[in-house]
Amino acid sequence: MIVASRRMPSSRNKLQCALNSFATTNYSAMPPPSLSALTSAPENRSKQSYDWNGIFLEENKTRAISLLSVDRDNTKSFQKFGSERGKAAVLVPLCHDVQGRPGILYNLRSETLNTHKGEISFPGGTVDPVDNDDFVAAALRETHEELGISGDKVDIWTTCRVFPTYVTNLGVTPVLGLINSGPVDADNLNINPDEVDHAFVIPLDHLCNSSNWEEIDPPRIPGASFKLPIYTNMQAISKGLQGIHLWGLTAFITHVVLSALIPQKYTRQVSYLNLMTGKLKPKL
Repeated sequence: MIVASRRMPSSRNKLQCALNSFATTNYSAMPPPSLSALTSAPENRSKQSYDWNGIFLEENKTRAISLLSVDRDNTKSFQKFGSERGKAAVLVPLCHDVQGRPGILYNLRSETLNTHKGEISFPGGTVDPVDNDDFVAAALRETHEELGISGDKVDIWTTCRVFPTYVTNLGVTPVLGLINSGPVDADNLNINPDEVDHAFVIPLDHLCNSSNWEEIDPPRIPGASFKLPIYTNMQAISKGLQGIHLWGLTAFITHVVLSALIPQKYTRQVSYLNLMTGKLKPKL
């Protein structure tokens, strides 16, 4: 299981490419830079009503896949991980909750685990030999082991940019997919209690609500010039999440996915995480 959380258009959006200079040699010490940002007027969008019913329909799926694919290919230009970094994959499970609201399925790691206990995560883990170096296979296998959701219940959309982890020295590939077997009743999933305390669906409207956004200083990088995005008020989702925030790698992946899935509604800007959808300039 890979984690990174802990207690503690009516008018079409334009994508502006702003190529920044950056170094790759110290990539493991900082988040990736952004080559482009979504530029729009959040104050105008917030005043408009939003229809959540079309989020998972084919047209929006196709657009999201296109954005994430370009972002994934562009980030390869500076992701110099090296052979010593292991490979891992997580599933980002899009779904509808029991109330029919579109959301993302997460889990809370068991308190009995040796590392990252009691933290929010996506289902996932290291790529094992049985996966044949296939990130999709690894993500689906881990999801079945942790949450009891079989691979045939997931419509795979695409893979996202690779994210490095610094404690476990992994390159994590998120796999975006939609649980297509109907609404997810997270309370009745066949979870593995050795790994998962409980599962829950966070509605997309909660994640898109700026009142649930905060930023914190990186806990392991004193004097860092950037902030880490977190998503708060998790107790509104589940009583078992009192005092727990969604942050770190899980928040990074959530931000990138939401930026591609619903740019009309998700207005959060995190400069080093914004989608890299502009055309790359050749190196001088």
